[in-house]
Amino acid sequence: MTARIGARNRRVTLQGSWATRHEDSGEANEEWVDLGEAWAMVEPLRGRELASSGLRLTERPTRFVFPFSEAWADLTPKDRVIFDGVCYDLESVVRIRYGRDEFEALGVVRT
Repeated sequence: MTARIGARNRRVTLQGSWATRHEDSGEANEEWVDLGEAWAMVEPLRGRELASSGLRLTERPTRFVFPFSEAWADLTPKDRVIFDGVCYDLESVVRIRYGRDEFEALGVVRT
């Protein structure tokens, strides 16, 4: 399903993970780097709650559709989307083509 231009009315930031090593200790660090911003269609999907051993986990999946850009051409499930100040871990990223070159990503917030 392609997103009409008018449906892409939410601003998102796409971030990629960047691995670095501390020079003195050699300890690995993960930093998030902004790949760019895009106008996206944002569609919340049905969430779920999981309970186990007294712990409760809530998942809030959301579908994002945004235009292709060379800045995020290599977007993968290792990356994330920031929307309304909330970080969504990507679970899938698909490049779709229906007259337009777009990405569709499924992001999830777990609390």
